[in-house]
Amino acid sequence: MYLWKLLLFYPNKSAILSSLSHDLRTPLTTMIGLAESLQSRQTSLDQDSKKDLDTIRGQGMRLASMIGNLLEMARLQTQGPTLKKEWQPIEDVLGSSIKHFNESFPNRKVEVHIPADVPPMFFDEVLIERVLSNLLENSAKYSGEQAIIGINATLGEQGLTISVKDSGKGFNQDPEKLFEMFARGISDTKQSGMGVGLAICKTIVEAHGGKIAATNNLNGVGSTVEFTLPVYPHPTLDKS
Repeated sequence: MYLWKLLLFYPNKSAILSSLSHDLRTPLTTMIGLAESLQSRQTSLDQDSKKDLDTIRGQGMRLASMIGNLLEMARLQTQGPTLKKEWQPIEDVLGSSIKHFNESFPNRKVEVHIPADVPPMFFDEVLIERVLSNLLENSAKYSGEQAIIGINATLGEQGLTISVKDSGKGFNQDPEKLFEMFARGISDTKQSGMGVGLAICKTIVEAHGGKIAATNNLNGVGSTVEFTLPVYPHPTLDKS
């Protein structure tokens, strides 16, 4: 939290963001790379050492994600969202998000349901991928290792709604407050995190003209976070 205050009030925010990005990410990248290098030679390692390497790599990936979220939130707050929108299938960004998610959570299963009639969407692929990656990571952290995470896309009058559903403990506070800076959905959890992931999601989704909300599941098991993006007429497809 002290780092966040420094980023807010430091006069040359761009310089400190650039410096932090390099100074924090470089050693993590090195650590993860060394762990992967040792994993590639795991025929000479005993089972306990293999598990330790998996843990080192996994925790390194998660810490890198946390640092990325903090720096991204600082950038969004100081510079505002800069959207680089392009027309693209929603399936592509979903696939990239799940691939990135599986690097940190290789044993988690994700089920995706997308209607066949979803048109190409106009959005910033990098930022929407960050939204999905954050939501997937939250679901994984707060649900059992065997629990399936569900992603569903539905078309409606308001646009395309994408929901990420888990079967964990659910939220124990007002879901609307979850999107505030440093808010944690489960106060007694032992999971790591700084409570900025959902705040980033809200900033990105609203910059696209969309909405995001969180609810506990009606069956009393787990929670769902869903966001809606506007659907625009495609300049080529809609001419026919």
